[in-house]
Amino acid sequence: QIIYGLLSSSTQQIRSLVMPGKSWLFQKLNNRIVKQMKGDFHPLVSCVLPVYNAEKYLNQAIESLLAQTHSNIEVILVDDWSDDESWNMCQDFAKSHNNIFAFRTTQRAGGPLRGREIGIQEAKGEWITFIDGDDYVSPKYIEHLLEATKEGTYDIAVTGHARAYSDGR
Repeated sequence: QIIYGLLSSSTQQIRSLVMPGKSWLFQKLNNRIVKQMKGDFHPLVSCVLPVYNAEKYLNQAIESLLAQTHSNIEVILVDDWSDDESWNMCQDFAKSHNNIFAFRTTQRAGGPLRGREIGIQEAKGEWITFIDGDDYVSPKYIEHLLEATKEGTYDIAVTGHARAYSDGR
């Protein structure tokens, strides 16, 4: 089970996945520190959502991201050649929202890791978070994680999770 959280786009793990040149990512970190010192802390957060046969849950997952109290987000949907309507749903969301972007893995069976890697490469945000196609988050999910980073120059913020079952448990 994944523990949800935010990653600064400057962390070493992200650097190695995004690109070999580190100056751009380092600059982003410096900009974040300056903004925090000036009290201007409304960074773009990239929400990466790998998708595979998630048509049953996808609307709820995406709508939960769109309902965030921290509104400066982009949603990056990466479909792994779903057999159901997931890809069409991703494209429809991308067409109707200027902050949602739909991508497909280059070959079938890339899995959620490949979807996350593509999402990281496409992310423009100062922070990156991941949720799966069958997950949803509370409206203050991103706000709470960002709040936790305000007091320092943290590269990661982590939160727990709760399981929700269709039978109400």
